[in-house]
Amino acid sequence: MDSIDFLVVGCGVVGLAIGRALSNKNSSVFVVDQENSFGHHTSSRNSEVIHAGIYYQENSLKALHCVNGKKLLYEYCDKFKIPHKKLGKLIVACNKDDADELDSIKNRAEKNGVDDLKFVSLRELNKMEPNIQGTAALFSPSSGVVDSHVLMQTMIGEIENNQGSVVFKTKVSRIEKIGDYFKVVINDSEKINVKNIINAAGLGAVDIAKSIVGINLKKIPNYYFNKGHYFYLKYSSEKIFSHLVYPVIAKSKTNNMGTILGIHVTIDTENQVKFGPDMEWIDEIDYTFDESKKDKFYESISHYFPSIKKEDLIPGYTGIRPKIYSKNEPAKDFYIQDEADHKTSGLINLFGIESPGLTSSLSIGNKIVEYFY
Repeated sequence: MDSIDFLVVGCGVVGLAIGRALSNKNSSVFVVDQENSFGHHTSSRNSEVIHAGIYYQENSLKALHCVNGKKLLYEYCDKFKIPHKKLGKLIVACNKDDADELDSIKNRAEKNGVDDLKFVSLRELNKMEPNIQGTAALFSPSSGVVDSHVLMQTMIGEIENNQGSVVFKTKVSRIEKIGDYFKVVINDSEKINVKNIINAAGLGAVDIAKSIVGINLKKIPNYYFNKGHYFYLKYSSEKIFSHLVYPVIAKSKTNNMGTILGIHVTIDTENQVKFGPDMEWIDEIDYTFDESKKDKFYESISHYFPSIKKEDLIPGYTGIRPKIYSKNEPAKDFYIQDEADHKTSGLINLFGIESPGLTSSLSIGNKIVEYFY
């Protein structure tokens, strides 16, 4: 492997989506990851929700890629028989203040091109989800869930069928632009020439960017890690929930970061119910599970699911979201950094690709191809 056209760093869902899109144009594509498997971090530790594009700022990358990505993802799942369910999502208000927030959510969604939201009456809510208690709700029929592991496996299959390569246990140690190529040091010793690099390393994207010799460090954002816990419901969802349920909290109760959602109900493709995530700002990557959080989860969930018992919650898993804003700052958009930002041709950095990154992945992949073709 003396010289390659494209090196994608990161075998999460976004890196793989970029790799499969590039491999449709060029067979000299390598997608690498320092871990021993794909999706080791954020991509395998999330809610697996296909988002509609409801909550994001108008004309933001999150809104644009989520709405487009949702359509592409459903088509992709249908084509390759990837397990998924278009369950629909209920955004539920538990009191009058929270109900007032539903209007602004619907208005924002419509600005993003999401025109299928509808208000449901209390009678409809009780019929759709008899175990949910609320005062008002919005219904998003196009929200759903996907088996993210099968999705990533399918993308790997596409890359390899296109004569591209997916390689694990491959750590990018150093990058330097020399002439028309990047000199890339792999695993501290092996050296390769690469024409174009796409840094889609997720939680490690900032570290990869800082390994690039000569890059303007002021152009690299700070990373902040936000940890989320998920608890499972100890019994099947089939007689409990039929839809995703997202309780809404009024802006007046938040720190002006926009719409805030409580502990969600999600249902995976195997009908397992999980609650989460919560939000905990941490200084370093740490996936340990804090079982003492059960009390707070129970308190939050019982507002809209009053029949739940604390013993019904069993520990699940944790995930970490790579954010480019801190605890007391407003939420920020995806940051796809190209030559206009860092003045280095052939280099794309992706920072802050948190939710709705899974839903947006195929759309982001197609966009990256546009930088080169």
